[in-house]
Amino acid sequence: MVPRAPFFKTVISHGKHVIAVLKDDRRELLQDAMSIFSQEQPVIFRQKAVTRRCWDMEGFTTWTQFKQEVRVVRSIETATVCRKMTGKKQDRVSDWMWVTTLPKQRVSRRIFVDIAHRRWDIENKAFNEMATYWCANHVYKHTASAIEAFWLITMLVYNFFHVFITLNLKPEIRYACSKLHLARTIAAELYAMNGHFLSCRSP
Repeated sequence: MVPRAPFFKTVISHGKHVIAVLKDDRRELLQDAMSIFSQEQPVIFRQKAVTRRCWDMEGFTTWTQFKQEVRVVRSIETATVCRKMTGKKQDRVSDWMWVTTLPKQRVSRRIFVDIAHRRWDIENKAFNEMATYWCANHVYKHTASAIEAFWLITMLVYNFFHVFITLNLKPEIRYACSKLHLARTIAAELYAMNGHFLSCRSP
């Protein structure tokens, strides 16, 4: 997500914090952070196969549209990967920068970087799954209250389904079948029950 001042202000007004990838859209803030980080030594730590060189500083005020102090975190990450075609190992370097309202007292830099990278899990396991398999990308009625009601119902059904899978099915069944297969099986049973109910009521 690109940092937008109105969105940040809305979230802050509801007592929440925001993490966003810092890009060229916020050039003044980006340049300010880079100039300060260039004079500071990074903290280096390793997590699994990734080595991270991290800078972390609070009190930036050069994002004038937001008009509040923010924290900027930079992580240069080096991971060793094995190329499938050649079988050779090669270092892959990525450079990440985030702007956030989360203070250091609440979240350390190590935990912060983990949280910031979880956005991919949220996108792939939540939004993508909801849109692909739960029709959450379809707007059935174009009023704010209706959209909210449909979304809440979808989330309720989604949660009920996963609670049922987790708490009511034995591990052998969960591991043997995909959730998509189980969802289709449940849907087939509901359709069959509905057809039986209609046939019983027909004259």
